Amino acid sequence: MKINTDDIVFLSCIMIIPAILYSNAVVTICYGLIVLCACYKIATQGLTFSHNRPAYLYTLIFLGVLLSFLNSENVSQWQHHLIIKLPFLLMPVALSQFKSFDEKRLITFHFWILAVLCIASLPVLLNYRINQETILLDMAKGQPIPTPIEHVKYSMMNAYGVMAGLILLGFYADRLSKLARCMVMFLVLWLILYIHVLAVRTGIVIVYISTILGFCYVLLINRKIQIQWFKVSIFSVGIIVLLWNLNPSLKTKIGYMKYDWEMYQQGKGNLYSDSERIESLKIGFHIFVNNPIIGVGMGDLQDESRAAYYKQGRPDFYNYPHSQYLYILCSMGLIGLLLFLAGFLGPLYCHKNLFLWAITINYALSFMVENSFERSISIAFFILIALISILSNQLKQTT
Repeated sequence: MKINTDDIVFLSCIMIIPAILYSNAVVTICYGLIVLCACYKIATQGLTFSHNRPAYLYTLIFLGVLLSFLNSENVSQWQHHLIIKLPFLLMPVALSQFKSFDEKRLITFHFWILAVLCIASLPVLLNYRINQETILLDMAKGQPIPTPIEHVKYSMMNAYGVMAGLILLGFYADRLSKLARCMVMFLVLWLILYIHVLAVRTGIVIVYISTILGFCYVLLINRKIQIQWFKVSIFSVGIIVLLWNLNPSLKTKIGYMKYDWEMYQQGKGNLYSDSERIESLKIGFHIFVNNPIIGVGMGDLQDESRAAYYKQGRPDFYNYPHSQYLYILCSMGLIGLLLFLAGFLGPLYCHKNLFLWAITINYALSFMVENSFERSISIAFFILIALISILSNQLKQTT
């Protein structure tokens, strides 16, 4: 019996989306299944390198960590970071062996993402509604609304869902039935509302900036489809205005931000999240300035951070810089950052798929305040979306 590995791979990719929210084990199993299918296809049909070359640029991210071994004394920590980055090596090679993602499946996949994110929001909202008073009190102390995974990464996923829905409405509307268009519009508006209820600044900022960039693209490049975006955006602006004025979780978050900043100005910020972020950036910048070319080594960054906090009288505490860019500068220096940016941004130069642009902008913005590529779940979501966008065939031209 012939094994249809393309279908198995597509179903595995489908299953990864809900698994990211609820089961790390299932994510690992699905990625393992993709690699096994790739090995089977390579064994029966040979290794394919002739197409989808932009996908292989992501291996440069893994290469940077690999080379950081040369100036890392703490080998166990270096190994930890190398294992986390393995998807950047394995998945471009594995997924490039398949032709599972034509335009129809690309649309189906993103419709599935929207559906999963909206369904996943229901228990979060129900818990918030039942325990609203307690949750708001916790938010006033800097705690987030409970979410399936870490709240910042979760908000980034929902922000990508918004942008994916807008791309479907603006650029693939003629591929969708009237019912599908209505459903996508509803799901997008639902996620916009939901992101504001979560009140996670990273997700909100990503939605706003990505939408502005999207409008610039529509207005400057392709005026024919701008009406699709304006239909959604005009209504969305009204909803957003109401949310900023009526949403108690957002008001509470803003109040905490002001209090946190006041404490930081008074030199009392050690126990507050924003103050800790600022302090981690200061320490990270100091580490980079002292090691600007090749950094301190990916394996030794934790030890260097501990030493910096020890000098501040906090011997049992350490924090990595809350910025992926600064994290790379500290651990691998300017050379490492150039290699990282070549791997991260290089595919954009070679490929025009808008979903690829959306996920890259999403993470590029988060990198300013988060080290998003130091979490396996965050990497799993990025590499899956990016590779499927690159590897999709017969894409609709948008220029």
